Amino acid sequence: MSQNKIPNELRVDLVDDGQGQSQWVETRVIDPVAGASQKQVRFLLPKEGILDDAYLTFAVQVPNADHYLPLWAGAMSAFETATLMCGGEVMAQSRGINHLWTLKNFYRDPENRDNKQSKRVGSETSIMVDTKAAAGATDVGAWGVDTNQDSIYAPTDTTRLVASGYRPTTDDATTPTWEVKLQELFPILYQTNLPLGLLKDQVSIVINLQDEQVRGDRSICSVAGSWVSGTQYNRFQLNVDLVFYEDPIDQETTMDKLQRKLDAGLSLPFTDYTYVQKHVPAGTVGSLQKDQTLLGLDHQVVRRILMATPLAPNYSSPTSSGNSLLGNYCSLGSNQQNTLQVTINSEPYYPSPLDTDGKIQNQLSQCYAMTHKINQAIQSAVGQVDANGAYQAALRFITDKTLNGNSQADQEGYGHYYGIPLCRSFANVPGEGTAVGRQSVLLELGDMKVAENNNPKTLHIWAECERNLLMANGKVLVTGA
Repeated sequence: MSQNKIPNELRVDLVDDGQGQSQWVETRVIDPVAGASQKQVRFLLPKEGILDDAYLTFAVQVPNADHYLPLWAGAMSAFETATLMCGGEVMAQSRGINHLWTLKNFYRDPENRDNKQSKRVGSETSIMVDTKAAAGATDVGAWGVDTNQDSIYAPTDTTRLVASGYRPTTDDATTPTWEVKLQELFPILYQTNLPLGLLKDQVSIVINLQDEQVRGDRSICSVAGSWVSGTQYNRFQLNVDLVFYEDPIDQETTMDKLQRKLDAGLSLPFTDYTYVQKHVPAGTVGSLQKDQTLLGLDHQVVRRILMATPLAPNYSSPTSSGNSLLGNYCSLGSNQQNTLQVTINSEPYYPSPLDTDGKIQNQLSQCYAMTHKINQAIQSAVGQVDANGAYQAALRFITDKTLNGNSQADQEGYGHYYGIPLCRSFANVPGEGTAVGRQSVLLELGDMKVAENNNPKTLHIWAECERNLLMANGKVLVTGA
């Protein structure tokens, strides 16, 4: 059962002695509806009880034994778009989930990422000072993957591998099963509980899966192998925990009390993402390229804006596209410098554009109640890579020892995410974000183009906006959009 409690608006179970009534939780395992494919999967939730917790399980089957999950995203690379619906009404939708989850995973404590995320979704993000440095190597004492976690082992001083139990296989019967919480797909399910038994229409979940057109979308491969398409997602199931009340027979039931509250026009606050994806072309080496994007957030209340800038997939070279370890789920910063500015209601949010990696990282860390916990070697390439794109061996921060046959140094500077905190506090109450008027929000990124990162990029932008969920007479209405 989830650690979330029924929100105060839905708490009708308290009695005079303050002890409340008896609750019990029933777990259901739900198969996808007919028509599930490698492009889309759909589930129908029960029309009973109150939804407390839910998670998806599925397996990843690769075409060759030398294929792996993208290192940071893990099995979350499977998810592109998730839509939560009640009948024909869209309650919430999240797009670019695979990129967004990779960004937000760095808000977790390292011990959480070590001990849980590698087992739940096959994600490997923790690094440590490499104590197994080969004698005489130029990167002795540099950062590398954390070999203290069960999912990584080191057969030699220079070789690191993902352990067999933590990587997909070619056999659907033996490949690992991964677990994804629905709260990680929909913020609304973290912020409130849905009374499924009181809604006239059935709640459904539609998940669009990531296409596999290039290396890095669903899988990557070792340097000795050759990437081929054919990674499959199998054995989808949805596990849901439903809360029920054990009421006395001769009294009004708890669900009846809740029905009266909902019919009175109960409004529950939550947040949803507005998503923008943009292609950013290559620039001129040695020049500062400025890119402006209109986000179209007029009349929205925005709590935070998050961004990722991975290199754009290269469809003309599908077998070599994407980062050799991270696939397409990363964010590449400049080797010299980036700048960040946003204009809201015709006024610049920052007195002057943020012009150092430290300032950009500081703002990202303030987007949530916890710090964005990412190592400097991953967050920044400044000082580690020269203007021509060559790593400076004496300044290397990440070891060049291999992981699954690829150099670990391929992670250098690929965790350069952006965030703009726009909330007054982290409480889930209406009005905590920044109100946008009729003028669209203008985002401006500056990027010093050097040889290492001069290829085209894809700009992913998520604006987390406030919404209100109204439930009356068994019907659902979402406002605030």
